[in-house]
Amino acid sequence: MASNSRCSISSMLVMGVCGTGKTKIAEGVAQALGGQFLDADDYHSPENLAHMASGLPLDDAMRRDWLDRVSNEVLRVGMLTRHPVVFACSALKEAYRDRLRSNLGAMRIVHLTGARPLIAQRLAQRPNHFMPIGLLDSQLADLEAPTPSENALVCDIAQSPEQIITAICHQFEEQFAIKRDESGAPV
Repeated sequence: MASNSRCSISSMLVMGVCGTGKTKIAEGVAQALGGQFLDADDYHSPENLAHMASGLPLDDAMRRDWLDRVSNEVLRVGMLTRHPVVFACSALKEAYRDRLRSNLGAMRIVHLTGARPLIAQRLAQRPNHFMPIGLLDSQLADLEAPTPSENALVCDIAQSPEQIITAICHQFEEQFAIKRDESGAPV
């Protein structure tokens, strides 16, 4: 688990069930805000990946070490680069987000939501992904939408990725204190 001496990095969690476009949106926001991008899926253990690929959902215990690896990497990258870190992570339950916050401190949250048929359609278009479409219903069942105290920005994935990225950047650009050069590019 990360040390309790939190660094003063800015971090943003882009969360939601599988198939909502977390990776694409988080990458786009990181680029637009001049930050660093991390995908939590890159920090699953081989055992977790095999478990999901076999069509079985992860339980809370299986997620614990994964969430710690993710938050440790967010801290490491943030301290190394001194840039905001935007990370894509399902973070379906409030307890998972609490665990991330206990390691990272305050973080901004973007919750990507959408209609089940649209999400299922997107999943069907992802061949060879470790997360089979059969796990969508278990993720929807586990999903605990952010509470008002988490102050999440909710974005409907029926919008285009560009519209979502623009809305997120508009909401958080001042909070991330992004410095820009004369052309408007992040520095």
